[in-house]
Amino acid sequence: MNLAAQLVAPGGLFAIDATRMDPALLREAAGRAEWGEDVRWRTADGSEILRDSRLLPDPLGRERVAQLQIRHTLHGEGGYVDEREPFHVRAWSPAEVEGAASAAGLQVATRLEEDRVRWLLRSTHA
Repeated sequence: MNLAAQLVAPGGLFAIDATRMDPALLREAAGRAEWGEDVRWRTADGSEILRDSRLLPDPLGRERVAQLQIRHTLHGEGGYVDEREPFHVRAWSPAEVEGAASAAGLQVATRLEEDRVRWLLRSTHA
C-alpha cells in the first residue's frame, strides 16, 4: 500500500481487486497438497500448456497465511515442467485492507461487494 500511495498522483486513484477468502477455508485448502488445474491453453505450434497450483501450509504457522505454488507443464514438442517456488498468500479482511490503505494515505472512494472484494482508493497526498 505504501508503494502504491507513493506512486499515485495527488487525488489519483488506485484499485484493488481481491478474492474474498475465508481464513478457515484457506487453512483447510492448505492442508491438502494435491495440485488443482487453473487454466490450459494452446501455443501457436499447437502444444498445450497447463497451469496448475496448490496451497501449502505456512511454515511459520501464521493464521490467515498459506503458501501458493504454481507450475506450468508444456505437453508437446520439447515438453517441460516449470515448477515455481511457493510464495506466501494471506487472507486479508476488508477492515485490514482499509486500515492499511488509510495508514498509507489512501482513502476508500468506492467499495463494491461481490464474490470478489474491490476497492477504489483515492490519494490524500498533496
